[in-house]
Amino acid sequence: MVPVLAAIDWIFVGRNSTRLQWWWPLVWLVGPVVYLSFCTAATHQRGRPLYPFLDPDSGDFWVVAVGVLVGFALLGYLLWAIGRLSGHIVLARPGPRPG
Repeated sequence: MVPVLAAIDWIFVGRNSTRLQWWWPLVWLVGPVVYLSFCTAATHQRGRPLYPFLDPDSGDFWVVAVGVLVGFALLGYLLWAIGRLSGHIVLARPGPRPG
């Protein structure tokens, strides 16, 4: 629930969203990379995958893993672009500026 509320705040309130650098969505990939590493280690420890689609022993594991990371990157850049756009709209409004 918190990520949804944070995204809503990011899109509709737009505080400081214009200052976010272009490379930050790439930094946001650290979490999914760590989680994929955890899933791989847990699979080797347990002898079976946590999720059937994230089985490191299957032939398409890297395709799925890269697809997940690309999906997260695209989502991050979409949120970055929406935040930048909404931030510019907020700054263009007359009256007191937030933040």
